Amino acid sequence: MRRGPLELDGVRRAGPFVAVALWMFFAFESLWPGVEKIRSGGWYLYHSWAYSNLAYSDILALYSGRHLALHGAPYVHQRIEYPVVTGVFMWTMAWFPGVGGYFIASAVALFGCAVLIVWVLERSSLTQLSGDCLR
Repeated sequence: MRRGPLELDGVRRAGPFVAVALWMFFAFESLWPGVEKIRSGGWYLYHSWAYSNLAYSDILALYSGRHLALHGAPYVHQRIEYPVVTGVFMWTMAWFPGVGGYFIASAVALFGCAVLIVWVLERSSLTQLSGDCLR
């Protein structure tokens, strides 16, 4: 049986990873101006820019709003309303220098999580079953 170009195993397997990479790059590029807003004017300048440009991100808002740069322990010194793993993640990323370092470290870590999730789903039996049904 002859296969079309989209049925090659390498292309079929790489497709979800390419989609995640493009989505994460788009999100990073659209949110980077927010980093500059926090650097130049802080919390209030960021919020006015974020809401007017439909580009709000908790990653940036929590950095200045929860004073993550002070490195207070989550749930002990800083009030955090997120689950424990998320609070520890935010606290860990805040050790990178400045809001730019925090944003880049968070973006890289979240990109790694997204790739890991796609890899796990790609390897799961449910995904393999649906792939077999399409052939």
